[in-house]
Amino acid sequence: LNSIKNNFANIELDLKVTSDGKIYGLHAWKDVKKYSPTDIKILIQKDEKKKLVYNDLINFNKKNFFNILLEEDIVNIFKLNPNLIFFTDKINDFENINYLLKKINNKTYVEVYSLKDYLSAKRYGLKNIIYSSDLSNFDMFIINLFNINNVSVSKNFIDEKKKINFILNTKH
Repeated sequence: LNSIKNNFANIELDLKVTSDGKIYGLHAWKDVKKYSPTDIKILIQKDEKKKLVYNDLINFNKKNFFNILLEEDIVNIFKLNPNLIFFTDKINDFENINYLLKKINNKTYVEVYSLKDYLSAKRYGLKNIIYSSDLSNFDMFIINLFNINNVSVSKNFIDEKKKINFILNTKH
């Protein structure tokens, strides 16, 4: 919400999925722990055992000042701000993410970290897929073979290789 107040156009959220198939936004449990030390151990244990359900998050939000971003919150934020561009990564439940993204807008980008995830995301109809790459020969082959337009490379990789500027030449 602060990003929106500050007129940022691109919003990145880390998304996770509960055991009952609902999406929520959370970078890491330690971030929640800073603001809401109560109840957090139970949520972490349930999440680790793949037993965290959406109702657990709803109940947590009712009791705490710091709220976990729930699926309906995410939808509302992007419906109220249709010009926002939404980025997410670290999620490979493409069926659920596609369902959520259809409720938001077409300005969404999902980053994937493998060829398998790229193909799965395509199969579920995701349009704006970002392929994370280390610019290996294999990745360059994949990028060209599938005509991938959106590629990300980690800053650490660029720093390690001392590559300040590089251009990906693809078929288009």
